[in-house]
Amino acid sequence: MLFRSAFHVVGKSGFQFATVSRIARKAGVAVSSIYKIYNSKEELIADCYLQAYRFHWMRLINFVNVLEPGVLSSMMATVIRDGNKPRREFALEFAIASAHNETLKKAAVKQMVDLEDIIPDLYLTENEEIMLRQMIRYLTYSLIGLNMIEVLSGEPSSWPELVSFGESLR
Repeated sequence: MLFRSAFHVVGKSGFQFATVSRIARKAGVAVSSIYKIYNSKEELIADCYLQAYRFHWMRLINFVNVLEPGVLSSMMATVIRDGNKPRREFALEFAIASAHNETLKKAAVKQMVDLEDIIPDLYLTENEEIMLRQMIRYLTYSLIGLNMIEVLSGEPSSWPELVSFGESLR
C-alpha cells in the first residue's frame, strides 16, 4: 500500500511537491512509521522505484526470447495500458527528478545493473551477452520515453505503432 500511495502522490503532485506526510496519509500509516524505515523522501521514492520496477521487469522480460517478433511490442503495450497510468506518471516524475537527485539517479542505475547481473545465469555466448546488455539499456530508455510521450500527449499509442516501434528496436 505504501508503494501504491507513493506512486499516486508522486505521479499526481510531482516529485518536488510530494511529501512523506501526504504519502503516509494516502497509505493510512503514521509518518513516523515511514521514517523508521527510510531516512528521507528520496530513499522512499528510490526504494519504491527499485521494488516496483524490479518485479515489473522480471514479469515482463523473458530474456530468452526478447528478440523474438512481437515480444517488445507486447512489453510496451503492457507498460502503457490504462491500468498503468499511475506507474507511467510516477516513472516520468522519477526520470525528471533523477536528473537532479543523486539518490534517485543511483536507484535508476542500480535497476539496470541488477537486470544485467541476471545475464550470466542465462548461459549465452559472449556476443549474445553484449547484445542483451545493450538491449536492456535501450529498452529501459525507450520505455521511459514511451511513458513520457503517453503522459504528455494524453493519447495512448496504437497497437500498430507499438509493433512498428518494437520491431525497429529488435
